[in-house]
Amino acid sequence: RPRILRTFQRFLEVECWKSPSIRGLDRTLLSVADACKQINRIVQRAQTDDLYGAAVDPLTGELAEVNVQGEVQQQLDVLCNTLMLRAFCGSGGVCAVASEEEPIPRSCGDVMGYENENVISDGEYVAVFDPIDGSKNIDSSLPVGTVFGIYRSPAK
Repeated sequence: RPRILRTFQRFLEVECWKSPSIRGLDRTLLSVADACKQINRIVQRAQTDDLYGAAVDPLTGELAEVNVQGEVQQQLDVLCNTLMLRAFCGSGGVCAVASEEEPIPRSCGDVMGYENENVISDGEYVAVFDPIDGSKNIDSSLPVGTVFGIYRSPAK
């Protein structure tokens, strides 16, 4: 029996057809998959593009904030956090996000820069993530990954 190869997009289409309750997640998951591909390329070029080390505030020249784990944020953490925030909030299915790199959860309206936060907060889901788990290991060539969870919003 020949093995049928599928793309992630086709897999999602089939699974969403089988389970109508997850149909609102397909665009979000495709957007996150694209962000993970971008993060992969960034991590591969981190040394070439001088993205190692602690993040520095471009306005003040001081070290960036400390994340919720008490670690100084790395340049890669900040960049990859921005990619994941945009992936989740730009897809339309998520109303709020919580990142390891930020002290409090944020509405997607806030993330996308809308003054009226209700403009984009009608998504059914809430996302939590660590954009680049193990970022301190990158300069040692140890593995890293992106960890995320998507939950149905209790308010919906």
